[in-house]
Amino acid sequence: MEKEEEYFDEYKINKLFWNITEVAEMFEVTASLIRLWERQFEILRPRRINTRGDRKYNKEDIEHFKLIYHLRKEKGYTIPGVQAKLKEMRNDPVNNEQVILTLRAVREFLVGLRAKL
Repeated sequence: MEKEEEYFDEYKINKLFWNITEVAEMFEVTASLIRLWERQFEILRPRRINTRGDRKYNKEDIEHFKLIYHLRKEKGYTIPGVQAKLKEMRNDPVNNEQVILTLRAVREFLVGLRAKL
């Protein structure tokens, strides 16, 4: 995940959309895995901007993918398990997994800020 965070930090200000190859590089997965997860998880719905139908991911899509990646790869949930967890999280007013991801991002920012001082 470290590489993904560096990549995301580098582009988060300058880019509005990422293509599927860039997202795959961020998370060190294959583009076919991203397409599979798009079919499996309804929260992953990238925009199709051009006539060729190329996928374009915005910051919200990246956050959704980050959450699914965390549950699937880091926590070890199965795909049905991730689907159930996402459904549970949608109904739960306090989203613990999202809080953890947000706190990690804040921590990384603060560590980087301290290193620059």
